[in-house]
Amino acid sequence: MYGMPTFFITLNPHDLSSVLIAHYGNIPADKWCSMSLYEGAVFVAAHPGAAVRAFDAQVQAFLDIVVGFRRGIGLFIKCEAYYATVEA
Repeated sequence: MYGMPTFFITLNPHDLSSVLIAHYGNIPADKWCSMSLYEGAVFVAAHPGAAVRAFDAQVQAFLDIVVGFRRGIGLFIKCEAYYATVEA
């Protein structure tokens, strides 16, 4: 119906660099920012729901702002359809 995709992009949200993990994990942002990479990884492993919600928020923000799907014109042009996959 829409034909072949004409624009390809790869998103790679990184759990350990997103302050949204602190928001969804209910800890202060300054505490999150002061954690070592190991401490952050332990926190994410113990709070997978926070990581999922942060990932979803980042992807939705990309679709809303850059792609502009169902919101008019995005960064490039009006988007009528998109296809996405998530790799584990």
